[in-house]
Amino acid sequence: DRFTTRLLTASADATCRLWKCETGECLFVFNHRGPVRGVAWAEGSRKFATISDPFVEHNSKIRVFDCPENGDLTDDDVMEIDLPKIGGKRVNPTNIQWTGNNE
Repeated sequence: DRFTTRLLTASADATCRLWKCETGECLFVFNHRGPVRGVAWAEGSRKFATISDPFVEHNSKIRVFDCPENGDLTDDDVMEIDLPKIGGKRVNPTNIQWTGNNE
């Protein structure tokens, strides 16, 4: 919307970046273990989730981060979900989204 001040991007360089919309300044880099395929804000834009590809010995992961508007940012997630292999094959996710109640 037109009141958005921050933007998240997912990247194959194994990062999720937080940007300031007005200036294009990168505010923070959230490092991951594999290419980040998707990112989504929770309602209210105080949390977000990422989903990353499997890489070397690491399975795909869903990670949830706190992202206060005016506070300290950290690379530490508040939740990490390992996506196990299905039928002996790694899961290759392509997108992530929140449901209606930030679930």
